[in-house]
Amino acid sequence: MKTSTGFGFVKRKDGSYAYQGATDDDLKLMRSHSSPAVQVKAAGGIRTLDDVLRYRSLGVTRISATATEAILTKAKRRGME
Repeated sequence: MKTSTGFGFVKRKDGSYAYQGATDDDLKLMRSHSSPAVQVKAAGGIRTLDDVLRYRSLGVTRISATATEAILTKAKRRGME
């Protein structure tokens, strides 16, 4: 996505990662080829808090998930805010 100061975050132009959703390899590749100022967005197939935490450890800064309520509920149960 282009912003007035440059690129704000990256993902595939159609917003998808094909049928399998975001893979660790896709996200590592985007992170390694983007400046630290560029955010990387993971989308597709993200269903659990552990998925979110794993992607964050890969440098992902934006998450798109249809299971947001379940993920937030699990985070609260683990004492996260």
